Amino acid sequence: MIKAAIVGMGWWGRTVVESVQSGSDVIRFVAGATRTVSPEVTACADAQKLTLAPDLDALLANKDVDAIVLATPHSQHTAQVIAAAQAGKHVLREAVERSTRCSARASAGSSPSTATTRPRCSSG
Repeated sequence: MIKAAIVGMGWWGRTVVESVQSGSDVIRFVAGATRTVSPEVTACADAQKLTLAPDLDALLANKDVDAIVLATPHSQHTAQVIAAAQAGKHVLREAVERSTRCSARASAGSSPSTATTRPRCSSG
């Protein structure tokens, strides 16, 4: 079982956590960090049994976390991916870095354990 931490616990981050916690036997969220700890974040953390950390650095230092899942603005991904890779953590993120070609290369080259997924959408 992969023990993951979510970075960014706004609506999308909470949605990712809730969908994984109830339906995966491969990955489980154990911790999270977010810029703004709202009542919704606290309720999610309590319901999903997450330890709230003050920031990404605390998650990266946590020996109980194997992987970092990013639910943060894309403009922050390059630095976050590089920091996570340097800490020896696997990284999952939703979309490809679009800031610059240079930042995309820096992210992609920082670790062989960086995965990027694209959400599947359907209309109707």
